Amino acid sequence: KSFFNFLEEQGLWLDNPVKGMKLMKIAKVIRQAPNKEDVDKLLGAWKKSKRRLKERLLIALLVDTGMRITEACSIQKQNMFIDNQEIKVTGKGKKERILPISPSVVDLLKKYLATQTNDSIYLFPSNNHNGYQDKGLIDKTFRRLCIRLHIKPTITPHGLRHYFATYALKNGAKLEVISRILGHASVGITGDVYRTVKQDEIRDEHSRFSPLANNV
Repeated sequence: KSFFNFLEEQGLWLDNPVKGMKLMKIAKVIRQAPNKEDVDKLLGAWKKSKRRLKERLLIALLVDTGMRITEACSIQKQNMFIDNQEIKVTGKGKKERILPISPSVVDLLKKYLATQTNDSIYLFPSNNHNGYQDKGLIDKTFRRLCIRLHIKPTITPHGLRHYFATYALKNGAKLEVISRILGHASVGITGDVYRTVKQDEIRDEHSRFSPLANNV
């Protein structure tokens, strides 16, 4: 619609076919985060395996920071500030932000780096055209892992982003801070996506103040 309006304004298309057309309304979907028990299963997978450090680290990073899977896959080694317990990622629109990471993730990161002998600039290198791990392969790994651990529905990398935000907000984190960590363009986006986090609080308030709450 904007394109045809532009053409009409420029005199390039005199008969605007979408003039007066109402915009489509898209329903806002309530996001459901994975439950803690299933996320703990993912975090515990391959715990005794030295060959799966990469997968364990990737899962831990997603749970600990809520970063997007593409942001995690493309982390550069020069952007890891281990002494400060921070990682710099590049998000949508090539906007950079620095994320704190927990001590347990730092320990896992050190163990993983100690096993790396390649000279790639990326934390999770690959031989593909990007030079870093492909998102599609990570999705397949998650699906196979969830099947092995009997997790239904399957947890996706993006699902761990929802888990981080939901867990943090439920435990009292400030919406503004979580919005910055997630890399949202505005606090309103975070509030819309995770508006169900306060459901327990809403129920409690309703039981206290509804005119019929105390009627028997």
